[in-house]
Amino acid sequence: MWHLPELLSLNFSGQFEVKSPRDVPQLVRALTSGFPDASCVMAFPSYDAAAVFGDELQRIVPEPVTLMRGLGQRPRSRLVVSTYQALLTGDHREFPLVIVPHWPGSVHQRLKLLGRQPAMERLYLIRTEQDSISDDNKAELLHRIGPMIWEFGRHQPRAQHIFHTVTFGGRRANENPLRGFQLDKQEVYWRHSRRNQFVANLARQLSDDGEAFRPLAAHRQHVVVLVEVTEHADKLAALLPGWPIVTHDDMTVPLPPRCIMTLSAADACPTFAPLFLVNACGGPASAWLESWLDERALARKAVRLVDLGDGFSGEAATLSLGRQAAYKRAGAVWTRLPKHILKPALDALGDVVRQAGACGR
Repeated sequence: MWHLPELLSLNFSGQFEVKSPRDVPQLVRALTSGFPDASCVMAFPSYDAAAVFGDELQRIVPEPVTLMRGLGQRPRSRLVVSTYQALLTGDHREFPLVIVPHWPGSVHQRLKLLGRQPAMERLYLIRTEQDSISDDNKAELLHRIGPMIWEFGRHQPRAQHIFHTVTFGGRRANENPLRGFQLDKQEVYWRHSRRNQFVANLARQLSDDGEAFRPLAAHRQHVVVLVEVTEHADKLAALLPGWPIVTHDDMTVPLPPRCIMTLSAADACPTFAPLFLVNACGGPASAWLESWLDERALARKAVRLVDLGDGFSGEAATLSLGRQAAYKRAGAVWTRLPKHILKPALDALGDVVRQAGACGR
């Protein structure tokens, strides 16, 4: 019913829509079995609703389900059913997976706070086809929870791309960039040691996070770092031992599951469709990349793309805004990169890094 391995590889957080409440326990069972080593909590607005769901789930899963009644109780199993109140006010740091199996009627404050749990790595909300949700609430859910991952009975002719833009450095984009200004790409991108280290850290974290799903999505490359020239590829390869460089003149099929790849090689490869694409090229928006994203969407091959906001330079930050606009034109939706991916990538740099919003917000 659900092709979860690839969906979960691409979506750290997001929404599911099922036909009726009867389908919710089955989907929760599928989600929790996708993370067999992760503790999971299912959060409800009331204790009665949590107790009823806990009984339903216990009938279809082979492991114990604990109903967490209050602050003093410690979970005794991997699967826990709780109320928002008990989860938010207790010191429960062991839940990397949080599932909201019931649309509470609005995006209220407690639902917003669920996404800020210190140990949370993934947050999924389950809705039903009968739920009435206003446009304002849909926009808030997209911002707070993430995009729609799977909808019951909806024909989706295009896949939904997702992109993240993260940056270090405090400079803002120039509102009136100098006409005719030309960046020295070698110095600003290819030989920028801190930028390259950040790219390598991000690629490594993305690869490690999805390692468990690679055998189940073996028909697609997992993580690709995209560069413009081999000089840049060589710099990144020194920071990513074991990641081969793929060029137009040195391409093997099938492509390696994780690699550093030049633009010309990607353009020449008809099967190029990684789950995660880290665009390290910088510079102006790539017409080829925008066209490729559009083609992948029509082929129903969703991509999660990570780019850099390049806040270390006003001109580079301006060019980053152009790339973000191109991703939006290709139908990609911006969301925040989860902290369990971003924080380790930043720790090595020691910088306070902000995440740019869609087109710089």
